[in-house]
Amino acid sequence: MQSKSKINIEKIPCGYLATNLASEITAMNSILCDWLKLNQQELIGQHIKVLLPMSSQLLFLGNILPSLQLNKTVEENYLKFKVRDDENLPLMVNAQRINHDGKPYYSYALMKMHRRHLIEKQLIQERRRAEMATEEKAAINLELQLAQAQLLEKQQSLMALNQELKALSTTDALTGLFNRRVYDQELDKQIARYERQQEPFCLVLLDIDFFKKINDQHGHDTGDAVLKQFAQLLQSNLREVDTLSRIGGEEFTIILPNTRVENAKEVAERHRQTIEATEFDCGRVTASFGITEMKEGLDKTDLYTQADAALYLSKVTGRNQVSTT
Repeated sequence: MQSKSKINIEKIPCGYLATNLASEITAMNSILCDWLKLNQQELIGQHIKVLLPMSSQLLFLGNILPSLQLNKTVEENYLKFKVRDDENLPLMVNAQRINHDGKPYYSYALMKMHRRHLIEKQLIQERRRAEMATEEKAAINLELQLAQAQLLEKQQSLMALNQELKALSTTDALTGLFNRRVYDQELDKQIARYERQQEPFCLVLLDIDFFKKINDQHGHDTGDAVLKQFAQLLQSNLREVDTLSRIGGEEFTIILPNTRVENAKEVAERHRQTIEATEFDCGRVTASFGITEMKEGLDKTDLYTQADAALYLSKVTGRNQVSTT
């Protein structure tokens, strides 16, 4: 075929081979022979698949040859060819069906793809690295989300603990009322407001009459129950701005902002009557009240001393009453 061809296949600037329709090799140029380190004469008449490794044989028989038979042309397909005693050579295949001397042939033009193959290999490697980086990033993001969730949970636990500690530091454990610490803070605040704005307020000091007798006759559990019920009664009859505290034993204080002594006496009297009319676990319970109003020049100790003096007056004059200074 080569001697009769109008085109000298040796002058084609690429690898070239031709086969009959049975895919038996009828011609190949020296360029392709050099690439594959093969002798042209030993290949003439052999099936083209002897040049191909198994993976390329499958691609040729399953795709390229059927396309060539159907469409009479194939463009830019990729095959690997065997190289004697060396690695397989990747080649780009362009083929078409031709007629020569009245006979049909398949004509194959082959071009080296080393650079493209390397680029594709690099692209595959880069894509794999990118996939691994994405997977690693996803894993890091997941770890970060878990860490953030754990941190949020710990922050919430810490906030709850802080609130609990704050409650413990400001609340009387038995009655749930404010404790002496809050009483001191609120009294300081009201004194400062009075000094700035001359806004009046009153301090009410009260305790349960004969509370020691209740404990002695009924036991401390009953005494605790009385204190709890007593605290609930007081709290249910106060404004939101008023501050009710238990400052020790059966002793309680009420700070009444923006209140004159006359009004404070009315508030205390309502409390006294409510307590007297209530049935406690131990029976009848009464309370005594002492009231003082903030005046110029008084400090926290003075206020307590005056309220305590008024409370003492209530007790020595018969208890279960309200006294003022």
